[in-house]
Amino acid sequence: MDLAIESLENKIRIDSIIQQCLPDSCSPPNDSDGRFELAKLYNKKGLYNDAKLVVAPCLEVIGDQTYDVNLLYINILVRTKEYQEAIYAIDNFEKLLSIWRKLSHDKSNVLPEELMRFEQDDEKMALLLHYKAICFYALGKEKKAKKVWNNVRELLPGDLYTSSPLRKIFN
Repeated sequence: MDLAIESLENKIRIDSIIQQCLPDSCSPPNDSDGRFELAKLYNKKGLYNDAKLVVAPCLEVIGDQTYDVNLLYINILVRTKEYQEAIYAIDNFEKLLSIWRKLSHDKSNVLPEELMRFEQDDEKMALLLHYKAICFYALGKEKKAKKVWNNVRELLPGDLYTSSPLRKIFN
């Protein structure tokens, strides 16, 4: 794992140097996938602050892994007890999804490819909302936590539902 981390760190450094050398008219290299992989490795090693710093720039850039990137970022925020920031990030993601839904229902719109990444994934959205309920509870907002929990509990995968600390509190 350490070798993989070192390799990805070097790749990102090189991409950064290349990006600084490019003229303004050139597009910079896309290092979001490498950053996302590095953040996952940092997260596995328990280096949550490093993971957060690496994955944050990927939130708006990365294509078809939008839910996965947001899940990783929220997971890191919860582990570092940045509950308010996690709620804010989930709310922002929900707003992006709302915009996508409005655009996708308008028949006159031809959706650009970058909006196609916001297709609904109910299972992963349930995981994000589960984190939101945990954050509300951790911040002492039990009514909000219970409301979110009641809306999301039936959407959670069975193993997550049975192991959720909120199940023991609110059921």
